[in-house]
Amino acid sequence: MSENSEITAVEGAGHQKPGLTIIPSDVAMISLTWITFFCLLVILQKFAWKPILMALQNREKTISDSLKQADQIQKELSDVQASKEKILSESRQNAQQIIDEARKKATELQHAIEEKAKKQAQDIIQTAHEEIAGERQRAEVVLKKQSAALAVDLASKLIKANLDKTKSDNIIAQAIKEI
Repeated sequence: MSENSEITAVEGAGHQKPGLTIIPSDVAMISLTWITFFCLLVILQKFAWKPILMALQNREKTISDSLKQADQIQKELSDVQASKEKILSESRQNAQQIIDEARKKATELQHAIEEKAKKQAQDIIQTAHEEIAGERQRAEVVLKKQSAALAVDLASKLIKANLDKTKSDNIIAQAIKEI
């Protein structure tokens, strides 16, 4: 039998019989799975785990830096917005001051022009009054001269004619008509 059993063990090397195996197939499979897992774990830890952790740390740092930078940009944006509002407010105030000053100067200029025009009008009126008064005086002088000349002329006619009262009244009436 021992020969037979050796023959069967050699012949059945490809097909094992359940009673003749050294390690049951389930235990062998589990052991090989664990050994493979631990080998794979050691290989991954040595070659892949560190690069993966470094990539994750770099990604975490990049995200953290990006968040900090975004917060800083947001703060700067709010500062710029506040500065812009301040500048706009100052510009509005300056513009309003310029407008108010321009209105004030325009009003002053208007009053100055009105005063100048009133003064010029008064000067023109005064000059006209003076010219009228001068013309009146000249007219009076001319009238006085003409009246005197007329009186002298009339007197000479009266004396020449040596006339009576009716003739002298007629001569005076005729002289007045001529004037």
